[in-house]
Amino acid sequence: MPQFVLNDVPAPRSYDALSDFAKGYVEAMFFTNGDIGEENDEHRLNRLGVARLTRAAIADLAKDCAAFWQANEAHLTAAMELEPGSEGFRYGRNELNDERLGNLFWFARQGHGVGFTDDGHAACLEALQNAARAFGEAYCETWRGWIYHR
Repeated sequence: MPQFVLNDVPAPRSYDALSDFAKGYVEAMFFTNGDIGEENDEHRLNRLGVARLTRAAIADLAKDCAAFWQANEAHLTAAMELEPGSEGFRYGRNELNDERLGNLFWFARQGHGVGFTDDGHAACLEALQNAARAFGEAYCETWRGWIYHR
């Protein structure tokens, strides 16, 4: 199966200004097609690309990512400091950097079968999984070729 490649060219300045955490979140959102339920067009978001994210969508997802980061900074920092293969971080094949943690925030908050605890059961990962689920789902939709997030 080919690796997913985010369609981020050309990227609007507002997208380029996002944190790496928020960019990881967008990548996961596009990978799952925003959970928009278009079975006949499973790559719709990525075909449209980040250039079709509305300014409001970028502002909204940036706000969500910043709020999650601020509320969970200690756990996110602890997750990034986990040593590959250490107790509580069983796989170690995925470096837990800002981008990967942004991916996991989208997956966990949306209730996908992937989340922070897939990489292990360190206390910080358990806390992040619970926090993402408590944060609630996001909604993504397309209309007239534009991508919205709320």
